[in-house]
Formats: sequence, C-alpha cells, structure tokens
Amino acid sequence: MRFTKEGDNFKEKLRDHVEKVSDVNLSSCYQCGKCSAGCPMAENMDFTTNQIMRLLNLGQFEQVINCKAIWNCISCETCTTRCPRELDPAAVMDALRMMAKAKGSSGARNNMEKFNRIFLEIVRLRGRLYEPGLIGFYNLLSGDFFKDFDLALPMVLQGKLKPWHLPGIGDIESLQRMVEKCNQFAEEEERAQKQ
Repeated sequence: MRFTKEGDNFKEKLRDHVEKVSDVNLSSCYQCGKCSAGCPMAENMDFTTNQIMRLLNLGQFEQVINCKAIWNCISCETCTTRCPRELDPAAVMDALRMMAKAKGSSGARNNMEKFNRIFLEIVRLRGRLYEPGLIGFYNLLSGDFFKDFDLALPMVLQGKLKPWHLPGIGDIESLQRMVEKCNQFAEEEERAQKQ
C-alpha cells in the first residue's frame, strides 16, 4: 500500500491502515495518560504515547509520521500493559514506523535504524549480543566516536564490561538459517506492499 496519493478520504485510509496493522481501535483511547506516565522514553520524545494516539484520532498523520517519538519508542510494551482499555499502543508505534519507512520519511529516524541493524547483525553472527561491539559500531557509524567512553572505561576496569569476551552459541547455523528465512519473508512482504 502506498501512502503518497492524497484524496478525499486519504486520512481515513491511513487511519484504517494503522488500525488494521496494529489491531487497535484508535477511537477507544480516552486519553487517561497511563501509557505516557509509564513510558521510560517519554522524556526523549517530542510527542508522548497518548499524544500520538490523539493526533491519530485527529487525523494529523503527517505530524505523526515525521515525529521522533515513533523512532524513540523501544517497544518495551509498558504502555500496552498499563492501558485500562487493553489497547496496544506499542503495536500502533510499530505500524507507524512501517508506514514512515514505506513513505520514505527519514528525517526523524535519528540513528535508531543503525542501532537496530547493528544489534541484529551481531546477534546473527554470534547468536548473542556483544555489548562492546554494539556500542563501538554504533558510535562509529553515528559519527560520535567517544560517546559514553567516560562510562565504558570504569565498567571495563571493574570487570562489568568485558570487551575481550566474545559470547556465542553452539548451533549458530540454525540461528542463521532462521534469520535468513525471516529476511526472505520481510522481502516478500515489502514486494507485496509495493504492488
């Protein structure tokens, strides 16, 4: 589905698509704010979770698609567990990220996609997360080489961060086959959306 053509019912189509992908009835949100109150990333967002829900109800899709909040959401699902209406705001955020990516909106992505790609590649290669590698590659690709260095050095000296220890799993080939199947499925989904 493309999101570039505007028509009389453009906003309704987008709203319907968000509801279909996330399986959330957006009009059921009554703005209690519990989702935002529990969100560990709320202070880093330009719009809180309940504000995103409200903007969607008001049809402000361009504002939502281009905001930082959808990329700063860490999908911890705290908002979902706190919702008294049993809605799934985390799924709404996932749907919005997919729509923003399909639309080609890149301005507000920050470095979240870089972080996610590095994280997944390390897990694919090792079977487990290697935190020093994640931090190092992320800092390298984001251009902030010494970010958090003042925190990392004391952690290394105290033995809490072990850059020389490379974790791994025994049957890495099975994991890599699973990742390959997931990538193939994602490519098929992307092709189907473009048609």
